[in-house]
Formats: sequence, structure tokens, C-alpha cells
Amino acid sequence: HGFTNRPSWSAYTAWPDRPPEITLERPEASRLSLPPYDRLVCTGRAADDYGFSALTLIVKAEKRPEIALPLTASAPGAASTEVSGGPDLQALYDSGVRAFTFCFRAADNLPPELGGPQIRESRAIAVYLKSDARTLREQVREAAKKAMEEQLRKAAQELHEAANRVSQEKWAYDRPELTEKATEKLEQARSAVLQAEERLLQAAEQSEKTPLEAFAQAILDTRDEKVEPAFQKLDQIPLAAPEVRKQAGEEAERALREAAEKVNDLVNRVLQEENRQQEALSRLAEVAQREQALAQEAADARLDRQEMQQWANRQDEAEQKLWQAKPQVEETAFNAALEEVRQARQAMTAAQQALTPEQEQALKRQAAAQEKAEAAARLAQDAAQQALEAAEQAEAVSENRAATAALQQAAEQSARAAEQAREAAQTAQQAAEQRAANERVADAAERQTVAERAARAAEQAAQAAQQAGDGAEQARQAAEARQAGQPDQAEAAQEKSERAADAAAEQATQANAEAVETAREAGAQPGMEQAHEAAQLASESAALTQRAAELTREATQRAEQAAALQEERRGEAFNEAQGLAGQSKQVAAEAREKAAQAAEQARRQLERLAQDARAAAARQAPTEAVADQAREAVTQAQEAVTKARQAVETAARAAEAAHEAGPLPQALAERLAEAADMAGQAGGLAETSGERTAQAEAQQMGEAQERAATRQALAEAQQAARLAAEAAELARQTARQAADRLDGMKQASAEAARSAARQAAEAAREAQQAGRLAESAQNPALQEAARQGGEAAALSGEVATLAEQALQTVEQATPAADAQAQAQAREGQAKARQALDLAQRAEQQANGQTVPADAQQRAAAERAGEAAERLAAALDTHEQRQAEAWAQAQARLGGVTRRAVAGRGAGGQDAAHRVPLNPAWIRFRGEMGSEAYEEMLKKTPAEYRELVKRYFEELAREGGGQQKQ
Repeated sequence: HGFTNRPSWSAYTAWPDRPPEITLERPEASRLSLPPYDRLVCTGRAADDYGFSALTLIVKAEKRPEIALPLTASAPGAASTEVSGGPDLQALYDSGVRAFTFCFRAADNLPPELGGPQIRESRAIAVYLKSDARTLREQVREAAKKAMEEQLRKAAQELHEAANRVSQEKWAYDRPELTEKATEKLEQARSAVLQAEERLLQAAEQSEKTPLEAFAQAILDTRDEKVEPAFQKLDQIPLAAPEVRKQAGEEAERALREAAEKVNDLVNRVLQEENRQQEALSRLAEVAQREQALAQEAADARLDRQEMQQWANRQDEAEQKLWQAKPQVEETAFNAALEEVRQARQAMTAAQQALTPEQEQALKRQAAAQEKAEAAARLAQDAAQQALEAAEQAEAVSENRAATAALQQAAEQSARAAEQAREAAQTAQQAAEQRAANERVADAAERQTVAERAARAAEQAAQAAQQAGDGAEQARQAAEARQAGQPDQAEAAQEKSERAADAAAEQATQANAEAVETAREAGAQPGMEQAHEAAQLASESAALTQRAAELTREATQRAEQAAALQEERRGEAFNEAQGLAGQSKQVAAEAREKAAQAAEQARRQLERLAQDARAAAARQAPTEAVADQAREAVTQAQEAVTKARQAVETAARAAEAAHEAGPLPQALAERLAEAADMAGQAGGLAETSGERTAQAEAQQMGEAQERAATRQALAEAQQAARLAAEAAELARQTARQAADRLDGMKQASAEAARSAARQAAEAAREAQQAGRLAESAQNPALQEAARQGGEAAALSGEVATLAEQALQTVEQATPAADAQAQAQAREGQAKARQALDLAQRAEQQANGQTVPADAQQRAAAERAGEAAERLAAALDTHEQRQAEAWAQAQARLGGVTRRAVAGRGAGGQDAAHRVPLNPAWIRFRGEMGSEAYEEMLKKTPAEYRELVKRYFEELAREGGGQQKQ
């Protein structure tokens, strides 16, 4: 209808795919020793932002391939899920594994083209399989029992301490007001009880997922029925009236000691009884697991005489353990399981007696042939895997050889371009430096003039100071002559003094003007610090000289005036005139010292400038030479830029060649293009630097612009040199990385080929022995398995040879040779896969050639299996009851369930939030009619008064009801 809305823009932020997270939470131990018949169930949690492609349990054993078992997820497809799983301990033990590590592994669903999947692993657990080890259930039970005992004993001790605190100040409870000491002890008792309740809660929580879960009910019963009521009594002591407070204290003390004894009873009797029951159940579980393992063993294949005897002996052990666990099994189930164990033993004994020596020998020959055939097949599989890896690596070498050669060519061109740019930068830098040296020669002349002016100013200042000193001396003589009554001599001396003072003042003025201007010019030029200081000293000397001249004039005037004074005043006036003359002489001497210092600084500056001038003159080059060098730099730079463009094109072709070789060669090609581009930039800067120096040398600009151009040209040349060096290093590094990668492939292929050849030879020998044993056992199937293993070994040897031939062919470094090497490698891969298939079929056939159990052995297996199922059912009943008990206990942990006998404080929730005791609270005592209460209400703001009144009325009512109890 033509209605539109105003567009609303919103920014989107793209978050990268984060790696998955996976944890292995249970078992908590990092090292386990377990019997092979035990069942190990592990749980944990996995999370990822976009989901998983695989969740597995990884088993790693020494000298064996990694085993990956799928994990069960509680929420498949979710971003976060609980996971569980476990290795088959019996299967690992039967295959010869005695120690292994396992962990959880998560792989996210990041596509391979984006570098995925991302893989993370949990912590690892080391497992040692020992026939005499305790089951995991037993280990968990023992650890839980120890931890719970520690918590409960500490809780009992804290309850006893709380009772002791109540008892210590009980004598003061009947006073009108509780003493501070009593208040402190009650607060300590209260804290101890709260800590004890916390320990009871922790002990109950520690039973989770352990065989002692049901014991949590007894702990919580003790907390609610004994500890919480004792806490309530303790809380009522400060609220009780003085006449009954002592009785309240005695009741609280008694309740606390009863609670402590109850907790001790939990540790010493109830927990021990529960532990004995769980220990018996652990034995029952062990019997069930053993029977299941024995049933499987008897059903899988016919046993020889020794194995039958061992099997029967284990039934004797099972019967003994079953008797030990009898209290935990119903009579009917116990008798049935016991009878099945006995029947299993009897059936196996009968099978053993029926076994003839000939049958036993045949079994042994069969077992030996089967074991050897399986070993040969496994060796053949390993050889085939190694051969396949060698062939695949050889193919990768042939595919990457051309790409690596293209990368090397691009690297060489980039390095040459960078080297050419570096040379151009050096030439440009030399031209700029020569231009700068020529400028420094001109600068030296200018600075020489400034320094000479500073020396002249110092000389003028010295002359003025000398004249001022002479004038001061004449003034002194004039004063003495007038005082001696020699007017003619006085007039002559005064005239000389005035002429000297005037001359000194005039020359000082000129020296100061020269010094000030020289100081300004010297301060504006670098390296003229001494000239600047000389000019400043000369200026200071001139100022002192002028002051000395003024003092001289004052001295002559004062002497002339003194002659006209009366006799009594004349002597003092003449003394003053002579003092002024002496002061003038002193100031003139200081002026001479300043002038001498100025002259020394000027002399040093001139010496330094002379040295600089000689050095600059030595580096000075003719204008035409500088221009020629600048033009040479431009030419070199242009050649470098051309080479850099060619290197960029070569790098682009290398990238095309590396397209099929994988992401790393492509990345290397991109780096080479970057190096070539950097070389081109360096060449461009060198060219600009040379052109700028040539323009400055041609004197087509003003002096200031020429000097600025020289500085900029020098900076550009230096930057070009740095860029060229970086480009060359990047090209060299990339070339080394490409070469190292190809060499690594060659080495991996060669090592895999050698390993495959060794394993193939060993597998062939094992297959020959297996064939002879199978022939002796008269078992065609095992003979066929041995033949297949030998054929697989032979094929693996051929593959190893093909891989080595492919590597040799690649060394010819031609496209035709690459194609031939690829064909050889692919032929090897096909044969390796054929060998692997043959070896796997050989192992399967060897595994399937077991002698079936006879009827009596099968009967023994059936009886053992029935016993295992019956005992497992009994265990399931116990575990179900235990789970129900834990569910009830778990609800009470958070205070959901309230027991009537516990009253208001059940679950310890109210106790945890009570305000600690203090004297002001104790003094209130719930007495509603007291003056203190009325005074408190008056001081309460009006808007809160009614609320506070109702609150304390409720407290008083509650306290009164509890006192009546």
C-alpha cells in the first residue's frame, strides 16, 4: 500500500569461532591402579560456541596406536553437554596393555577450508592394570570414609568446645545483665555450633557419587534432631529472664554435649557399620564382575588344562567372597548364586578331567599358531601403514617440488631486487651525504665569522675594562692629591680619570652591542655553544665596565666636593671618594676576568671550527661529482624497481603453482610478493632521494629549500636502505622455509620407507613361522591367515622401494620426472592399501580361529554368567535404594525438606542468618514494658515506628513461647 518504514541500521560484530572446551571431572584422581575386570566410568562436560563434530575418549598406550572411543552426550547437538564413557579394561589387559593414559577430546565443526576442526583435550588420567588392585568403588569408598570421618570428628570437637564456652561463664547468668565476658563466650559458642553445622553439611555433600551416599541421611538427621535444637537453646540464653537464665544455660550445655556425643556415635558406630555394609557390597560387586569376566573367558574359546584349573580356582575365591558378602544379599538370591558358582566350578572341573593329552597338545599348537599369526598380521599392518605414509609423503614431495622451485625462483628475484634497491639507497645516501658535506663547508665559514665576532667582542670588552681600571686609578690619585692640598696635580689626574671613564663606557657599549648580536646568531646555530658563551661573557664584561666607569665618575665628583667642605668633614669625604675609586677598580678587574674568559671560549670555538672545516673540506666533493652520483642512484633505483616488478610477477606465478600444494606454499608465495613489493618501495625511495639531491645540487631553489631537500633526501635514502634490508631478509627466510619444508617431506618419506622395509621383513619372518605352526596344527584357516600376512609384508616392502624410487626420480627436477614420481608414489599407495587390507583380514581370520568350548565348558560359562546376573541384580537393588536415599538427602541439603521434630530451625537455615549477639540486643530481652523499649520507640523515625514495634512484639511473643517450653 505504499507504506514504508524508516530504515533502522544496526552494527554486526563477527566473533571468531572459539576452540571447544572439555573437562574430565570424574574420576578426580590423576593416577589409578585398577584390576582388569573392573568397570571404569568417566564423566565430564564439553562446550563449544557452534557445536561439535566429534566427542571421543582417547586411550594412549606405549608403542600402540591411539584408540578413540565415542563418548555419550547427555544433550546431543547442544552447545554444552555432559559427556560420559570409559575404556574396556579387560580388553586392554587381554591385548597386553598394563599401563595407559586416557583423556576426553572435543573437535568442533569448523570446516577444514577455514583451518578446522579445532581440537582440545581434557586433563589425562594414568591407569595401571594390576590383578591384585582394589576396584575403583573400593578406592572411592575408602577416600570418602576418610574425608567424612575427618569432618565429623571436627564437628564433634566444635560442639564440645561450644558446650565448654557455655559452661565457663554459667555462674554469671543469673545477674540482671550479662557480663561482657559471658556475652563473648556465648558468641564463641554460637560460632562453634555454626561451624559444626557447616561441617556436617560438608560431610553429607562429600558422600555424593560415592558408595556412602545413603549415610548422608544419618548426618542430616543428627543435624536436625540434635545440633539444631541445641543451637536454639543456646540462642535463648541471652533472651531468658535472669531468674531462669542459668537453667537455660545448663539445658543448652547438656543439649550441646548430647549433640557432640551423637556426632561421635555417627563416626564410631553408624559410619563404621555403613562402611562395613558398603565394603561387603564392594566384595559382592567384585564377585559379580569376576564372574562376568570368567563367563566370557569360558565362552570365548576352549581352555587348556592349566587355564581350566585357574578358572576353577577363581570360582573358589568367588565363593569365599560371596560368603563374606552374605549379609547384603537376600537368602534366596544368595543360595541361588552360591549354587551357580559351585555348579560352574564343577562343570569346569569335569571339562578338565575330560580333556585328553592329545586334545591339550592340539590346543597348545593351535594357540601358538594363532598367537604367531596374529603377531605377524599386526606387524604387517604396521608395515603397511608406514609404507602408505612413505608413499603419500613421496607423492607430496613430487607435487611440491615444482611449487618449491617456483618459490625459490621468486625468492631469488626478490632478493636480487632488494639488493639492487639497497645499492641504489647506498648511492643515494652517499650523494646526499656529500651534498650535506658541501653545505657544512659553507656553514663552517658562516660559523667562523660568528666565532670571530665573538672574539672581537671579547677583545673590545677587555680593552674597555682596562680603560675603566686606569680611570679608577686616576680617580684615586686625584682624591689623594686634593686631600694633600695639591690642586694642580688633582686637576690633571681628574681630567685623565674622566677621559678614561668616558672612553671605557663608549667602548663597553660597542662591545656589548657586538656581543648581544653575536650571542643571538651563535644560539641559532648548532655546534656554536662556546661562541654563544663567549658572547654572553663579553656582554657581562661590558656591563661591568660601564658600572666601573660610573663609579669612577662618582669618585672624582666626591673628591672635588670634599675639597670645598670644612676641615672636620673633609677627611671623611676624601675617604669615601677613595673608597668609590677602589670599588671601581675592583669592578673593572672583574670585567677584565669576564673578558678573559670570553676570549678563551672564543679561542676554543675557533679551534673547533678550524678542525670541522678541515674535515668538511676533506669530504667536500665537486658539484658535478655529487650530481653524477645522484643520477647514478636514480638509474640504479629504476633498475631495482623493474626487477621488483618482475619478482612480483614471478611470485604470482609461484602462487598459481602452489595452489594445489596447500595453504602453506600459497602463504609463502604471498610473503615473497610482499618482499618484492618492499624492494620496489625501497627502489622508489632511493630514486626520489637521488632526484632530490640532484635538484638541490643544481641550485634551482633557495638556500633554505636546498638544505631542506638535502635533509629529506638523506632520510629517504636511509629509509630505502632499511626497507631493502627487510625485503632481502624476508625473501631469504621464505626461501629457507620453502626448502626446509620440502626437505622435511623428503626426510619423512625416506624414514617411513626405511621403517616400512624393516617392519615388512620382520612381518615376513613372523608369517613364515606362523605358517609352519599352522601347518603343524593342521589348521588351514590359520595357514591362510599366515599366507595373507606374508603377502601383505611383501607388498609393504615393494611400497617402500617404490617410495624410495619416487624420491630419487624427483631429484631430476623436471616436470616429466615429477609426473613419473607421482605415478610411482600412487602405485605404492595402491599396493600399501592392498597390503593393509590383507593384513587386517589376516588378523580377523587369525582371531576367529579359536577352538570352540565343549559342552561342559559352555555349561560352566552359563552358570558363571547366571551367578553374575543374579549378583548384579542384587547390587542394582542396593544402588536403587541408595539413590533414593541420596535424593531425599539432597533435598534436605538445601533446606527443602523440614522435619517436624526439628522445629523452626531445621536445616540450619535460620541459624546461618541470625544477627550475632551484642550487649544492646541482650539488654532488650523481649521485655515490652521496659523504659528502654519505650525510649527506643521514641527515637525511632515516625514512618518506621509501627513496623519496629510489630517486629519486637513478635520477637517477644516468640521468646516467651520458647521460655515456656
